[in-house]
Amino acid sequence: MRPLNRFASIAVAVAIGFFASSSYAKTAITVTATQIFGTVDPAKVKDYTEYMAAVNLYEGLTTVDPKGNVLPLLAEKWEISPDSKTYTFHLVRNAAFSDGKPVRAQDVVYSLQRIIAVNKGPAFLFSGLIKPENIKALDDSTVEIGLDRVFAPFLTTTPLIMVINSTEAQANAKPTDKWSEDYLASHAAGSGPYTLVSYDRGGELLIRRNEKYHLGFPEHPIDEVRFIPTKDEATVKAMAQRGEVHLTSRYQANETFEALSKMPNYRVVKNPTGGGFYIKLNHMTAPTDDIHVRRAIAYGLDYKTVREVLYPGTELTGPLPPVFADALATDLPTPEYNLEKAKAELKQSKYAAGGKKVPLVHAYVQSTQFEEELGLMLKAALDQVGFDVQLHPEPWNRMVELATKAETSPASAQIFNSATYPSPDSIFYVQYHSKGAGTYSSMDWIQNPEIDALIEKARGEVDTAKQNEIYKTLQHKLVDDQSEVYVLAALERHGMHKCLDGYTWLPIMSFGYNFGKFHWTCN
Repeated sequence: MRPLNRFASIAVAVAIGFFASSSYAKTAITVTATQIFGTVDPAKVKDYTEYMAAVNLYEGLTTVDPKGNVLPLLAEKWEISPDSKTYTFHLVRNAAFSDGKPVRAQDVVYSLQRIIAVNKGPAFLFSGLIKPENIKALDDSTVEIGLDRVFAPFLTTTPLIMVINSTEAQANAKPTDKWSEDYLASHAAGSGPYTLVSYDRGGELLIRRNEKYHLGFPEHPIDEVRFIPTKDEATVKAMAQRGEVHLTSRYQANETFEALSKMPNYRVVKNPTGGGFYIKLNHMTAPTDDIHVRRAIAYGLDYKTVREVLYPGTELTGPLPPVFADALATDLPTPEYNLEKAKAELKQSKYAAGGKKVPLVHAYVQSTQFEEELGLMLKAALDQVGFDVQLHPEPWNRMVELATKAETSPASAQIFNSATYPSPDSIFYVQYHSKGAGTYSSMDWIQNPEIDALIEKARGEVDTAKQNEIYKTLQHKLVDDQSEVYVLAALERHGMHKCLDGYTWLPIMSFGYNFGKFHWTCN
């Protein structure tokens, strides 16, 4: 029997109508997430749930494989000029938007110009690099993109140029809303494998298979996906016991994964990732503007216990996850848990005078069990060292808001950061470049001209070996300055129904959750 979602009465009504009108049984699954879907607009996506929605509703010019190789998607092939500043993309001829309109070059032009104009989400990659007038439709199936300067990772960013139906978007524009932000906040106008059925910004998201999708589907495809945001571990376990969840968030607590692994209809799937888990240390506020304070905090974390008990992961010796092996500096020191060294560092800080405890705000995502446990463990250790740790659990949307300014960013905060395109640049620019400041990824507020210059140098270097040497230098400088606490290189886990298959991890945030590649294996 196919799984039916009976989570809410409206879901049952939708499912019954949909299933009853079909000539064959269809498959609907439920997926849990630990945070809300803040937007479905591909020009504004910024975190794992938003990318999860976008990759199902839209398509980029390209996609990637598990090794980070760039593959054709809406663009079937491309050429790069000898000076590495002009990219010409040739579109596939059979792709169409969900309303049946063919995908054309002008849609690509509109979509990239819109990303730059809206100036949110992935815009930081293209603003100041591409002038809108240098995005040209040479004919219906050929797009030329001219860069103002060499940007070596550019091709790896093209999966994020998600293409919008320009005709539909422009038909819903307003004099005060040229780029149809209101309309695309609650409607999808893409060519992806799914269409948007319903979306509640603070609640559920429902998508349905686009049966005319140009790449087709595997046998026994997933016809509907209902996403339910919940941070409550008991709710997830209860849903699993009733067979009402088919894929869980990767951010569940250890005890939830242990419970799921013992249920006969579930398995726990594990994969390495291109992401790291960090304690961000704000370099522009007290007391973490002092390097000795930052080092003291780093010595105060029991890394092994975090990895083995609280959240699975491997050793992270610096800012770059080991999945980027060619660019990884392998000679960095291993982070050490040593309270005596923590005390010695704190005594050298400008905040240790007078023997008073040093106040330290430590923020984490509210109602996320393992982050709360880590916060309590860190507080217990650092309070012994000479800190007075004040724990601040914050809702995710509040954490994102606080990150927009140095003065509101907490002194320390637990943050996952994953690559949004398959290049070390996705780790370095987003987190450490001064122009990348103002997001949850960049809560360190480093603002260091030397770091900026090295990142820019790497971006302009087309020789991969030389570029990797620059990345290794960057890692050493960031570690020497204790940019943050390098907690672990994340391993992802999912509780997955035994009949659900097709997931493959990809080195772009949430791109593996393209449900057009999933299928149901049971009768």
